[in-house]
Amino acid sequence: RPARQLDAVAVGIFAVVVSAAGAARPSLWFDEAATISAGTRSVPELWRMLGNIDAVHGLYYLVMHGWFAIVPATEFWSRLSSSLAVGLAAAGVVVLGRQLSTRSVAVTAGVTFALLPRVTWAGIETRSYALCMVGGVWLTVLCIGAIRHNRARWWAAYCALVAVGTVLNVFVVLILGVHAVLVAVLTDARSIRLR
Repeated sequence: RPARQLDAVAVGIFAVVVSAAGAARPSLWFDEAATISAGTRSVPELWRMLGNIDAVHGLYYLVMHGWFAIVPATEFWSRLSSSLAVGLAAAGVVVLGRQLSTRSVAVTAGVTFALLPRVTWAGIETRSYALCMVGGVWLTVLCIGAIRHNRARWWAAYCALVAVGTVLNVFVVLILGVHAVLVAVLTDARSIRLR
């Protein structure tokens, strides 16, 4: 167990470093500026803004409001939040890989994930895409855990993360179709082994 956890932590740190390496260079673009504008408002001002525009990003802006209470709203520091999210997602890929295969496959999958251009792009952009990756990966980890353990608390955790992920970005709900197939395949495979 400790080696598995260390693998996930090491790959997560690697992913953060890879994503954050270029985070300070490009200037902020329009959507990132919108994130900073919303995230640096007071909560009442943010609530009023969400009543008129960008309500679909409300949870993300609230998370960024907390982030900007800790760090300055510069290119690097605002993008570091996404780099950290990519690290959490890469660690989740390692955990997921270990659930399905060997340690070497899990680590290779996590490192490959961290180097994918779309992943590194999400890791240097102050938008919700990296957090959506975290949700998708860890939802899949929970789904497989819930199938294997078939306990109410696993399914409750899965449902709670689905709700949070969907509020974060409505497209997270699309993973439910994939997970329905996963449940059918793994449940069927388990019933075949039991015969």
